[in-house]
Amino acid sequence: MNADFTKLDTPNLRSNIKQNWLKINDEHLQVISNKNDLANVIEILYEFDKTLVKQQVQEWLNNQINIDGHIYQINMKPFN
Repeated sequence: MNADFTKLDTPNLRSNIKQNWLKINDEHLQVISNKNDLANVIEILYEFDKTLVKQQVQEWLNNQINIDGHIYQINMKPFN
């Protein structure tokens, strides 16, 4: 698994992905191991522009809300 998601690979993260992008299902989650994979799946499913998708994913990752309601900044490296 890519280092990007290693520290984030929790059931909550995967659940949050499915809640944020409703077209993503469990089969899609099995192939998503980093933010590039996530962006590629979103781009295909929603037919969005790659730049828009990467921005959306980065913003989503930077502002994950934990179950206790606090906002946690993750601040991963930007897309290459």
